[in-house]
Amino acid sequence: MKKLIFLGILLLAAGLSVAPAQAEKFQLGADAAMKVDYFHFTDSTIGNLNAENGMYVGAEFYKQLFFPNFFLGFEVGWAGTTGQSSLGVFHFDTDFTYIPLQFNAKYVVPINPMFDFVFGGGLSYNYIDMNNDIIDVSTGGAGSGSVNDWVFGGQFFTEVNWKVTPCFFIGLNVQYQLTDDISFNSVSTDASADNVRAGFHVGYKF
Repeated sequence: MKKLIFLGILLLAAGLSVAPAQAEKFQLGADAAMKVDYFHFTDSTIGNLNAENGMYVGAEFYKQLFFPNFFLGFEVGWAGTTGQSSLGVFHFDTDFTYIPLQFNAKYVVPINPMFDFVFGGGLSYNYIDMNNDIIDVSTGGAGSGSVNDWVFGGQFFTEVNWKVTPCFFIGLNVQYQLTDDISFNSVSTDASADNVRAGFHVGYKF
């Protein structure tokens, strides 16, 4: 929970840092975007399963509120990773499904008429599912199992957006997310779903 408290303080500081000098660049309205990112679990436990790397697709919507260039919104997405590993005579095919539900604040800094710099952060509630296919290579026996959990998290991110038209934009994004430890079937683990992702997005300003 200390991680989440830190991210909450970071978010509050971002909101209070809005400069009155930016008032002439006040952005009314909202924006929405679709993202495609490279996704990487940073926890070593998932790394030991060779299932740390995958793809993320997501959608976000933000509404300008309270301050110049300050937006509140949400993002939902899906990430999938797969990996193969062995332990003694057992071979594992592991699939992770990760679905983050994020509630974020962001601040848009206009660089020039063509480009915006964006930074922000927020809190999240995240679903993680692990499916294992297990083969005993000594006997040829096989089995499978699936476990899942919901974990709280927090994230911070940055973006650079290129305004192709006054309404349409494309950009690059990077995000780092921290989560609580995962519990599978009420059994606590030392593993988290901490992750980093980076990629591109396309969006539209309303």
